[in-house]
Amino acid sequence: MLVLNSKLNGLKHSLLAIGLVILSLTSCATWESRDSINAAVWADDGTELAYILSEYEGKDNYPAGSDIRNQKFKVIRRTEASPEISDLTSFISGNANQLFYMKTMNYILVGLEEGDFYMYSLDGKLIKNFTVKSGSACRDRIGDFQRRLVVPSPDGKFLLRLETASNCTVQATFFRYENAVLDSIRSVTLPMIDFSSYSWLNKSTVIIDACNEFCGSEQYLLQLYGNPEKLSPDRNYSACLFVQTSSSYIRSDGKVIDISTDKITFGQIGEGSFSDLNVTKESYNVGCSLFLDEN
Repeated sequence: MLVLNSKLNGLKHSLLAIGLVILSLTSCATWESRDSINAAVWADDGTELAYILSEYEGKDNYPAGSDIRNQKFKVIRRTEASPEISDLTSFISGNANQLFYMKTMNYILVGLEEGDFYMYSLDGKLIKNFTVKSGSACRDRIGDFQRRLVVPSPDGKFLLRLETASNCTVQATFFRYENAVLDSIRSVTLPMIDFSSYSWLNKSTVIIDACNEFCGSEQYLLQLYGNPEKLSPDRNYSACLFVQTSSSYIRSDGKVIDISTDKITFGQIGEGSFSDLNVTKESYNVGCSLFLDEN
């Protein structure tokens, strides 16, 4: 009996010691400045690249995770050959994770985690803030959601905003960018409750991966001037949806921007760490052979 009590007391002391260690780790954690690269893409002409540098304060709370505050970001550009950088924007409040660099049309488009998109000229002037529309999220059986996405056409002259509405439809709005002026062309309601992604096939047509009963089971074509067209379910459209437009993390020759180490490095499709990325050249270039007859 004395031996058992001794073991129990030893166990209690061990647990108490572990608890004190955990308490000291969590209570002594302090806020510290951190940074990360959230996204990096080639310019639409492939001559340069741009990336999002995020700065924030972080605090580790073992074993629960970490806290983040005071997030801000800026967009930086450089060439492949030289690490010399220049800022495309000053710091902006928030956390951005999507980027398109339309160098030939003199602008960038950056998307925030909260759903807003900012369009800036390459000299740092704000062209348009695609703010989230007011209203409640779609209340569907799978939960409340409200997805928003803005992507420029391959030539940069048009933009398409898709946004789920409170009535569980998807609203599509086309914009034209010409002579440094952005104008809305038209809006159309799409026959879907949500979408997972969409890609431009050319300068006037997009393919949308829709969500109704399930995501990925229906695809639609939408042109600048025309009604949405449901596509045949018997075809595989993955090659058409692999890149969204001419500005992507994969260049048209298969050169990849790798930010996995929070540094800018480069790789090649089918080689090294990207040897298991089994995609064809058609996949990482705009458009696909299924729609060669589209305008």
